[in-house]
Formats: sequence, C-alpha cells, structure tokens
Amino acid sequence: MWVQFKDKRCNANMFYVCVVYLPPENSTRAVNVHEFMETLMTHIYTIPQGNLFYLCGDFNSRCSDFSDSIEGIDCLPERDIVDFQTNGYGNIFCDFLIDVNCCILNGRKTFTNDFTFVSTRGSSVVDYCILPYEMLDSFNSFSVTRATTIIQSLGEPGRYDLRKIVPDHSLLTWNMCLYFPIEDQVSKNKDKIKLLLK
Repeated sequence: MWVQFKDKRCNANMFYVCVVYLPPENSTRAVNVHEFMETLMTHIYTIPQGNLFYLCGDFNSRCSDFSDSIEGIDCLPERDIVDFQTNGYGNIFCDFLIDVNCCILNGRKTFTNDFTFVSTRGSSVVDYCILPYEMLDSFNSFSVTRATTIIQSLGEPGRYDLRKIVPDHSLLTWNMCLYFPIEDQVSKNKDKIKLLLK
C-alpha cells in the first residue's frame, strides 16, 4: 500500500511511504516472489524523480549478512546483524534492493537492534525499513522494540498471560528529517500584487 504525503504550501514537496507484506515462502498464501518484487520495483520507478520514499513492513526475507549494495561502488555503513540465518527469499530480496538502489536501515544508525519476529517457534529478522541509498543521512535512531517490552512498560506485570496476547512481531521506529525548500510566500504575494497593479 502506497501513501503520498504532500506539503500544503508547496505541492512539489512530497514523500511516499509503502507498507509491504510478503507472505511466507511455504505458506498457503505464498505468492510468486519474483513477480512480487517486480511489481514493487515498477511502483518505485513510477515515483517522480527526486521525490523521497521509504518502504517498511514484513518481507518474510531472512538475509543474514547478504549485501544490499554493490561493494566498492556504494559506500554504506555496515549493518549490525542479529539474524545470521537465511531463507529462500533472502537473496532475492537483497538482489531487489541492489536493483532499486535501496538499502536496509535495520542495523544502521541503530539505537536498539533486535529480532523483529519473536515467538515460541524462534526468532528472526523479517521486518525492515528500506530506503534509497541517498536518503540514509536523513534517517537515524533506528530501534527495534519487542512487544513484550512494550506491554511490560505499561505496568501491572503478571496481570496478563503474555503468551496469549503478545504479537510475535516487534515495533520498528526511527527518526527522519526531510529538508524541503520553503517558498517565500510573501515575495510571491508581492509579485502578484505588482502584476495586478500594472
């Protein structure tokens, strides 16, 4: 799902967010991962050039220490990796990132890094924030917070059976700073008045 955010003062100032869910590879809801990534790539290429965007969500891709950039060409900070396992989607996912010049924010500029999926079946990193290489400087303080930590921070420990109510996906948060040019509305209005007076 794509969402467009637009500055009311200047229509040229906008950014896009895409929320992604790729069903697990061996589930009954599985899709053709190559078609999924191609569709996503097509949508990325339709974003007007120069407009900022990021993708976030559950990609069900375990990419371990696979590279999400071309080494020797793209200069990105290393990722702090917590999940060293891979699955069938992992390599496809990283190839997709290289094709669209995007990188994984998880583990970069990290305040807290952790597994994004935690359950009795195990832990993994399958949820990501993805952004263009050139936007990396605009993002910082990436954090992963387990659902159990959030619930325990609400107080009343022991009141709930956490095994029954805790989501198995963690909360991903980050800060981003977007710098848009601000049009001088006063000057524009003066120009309009001058034009009307002539």
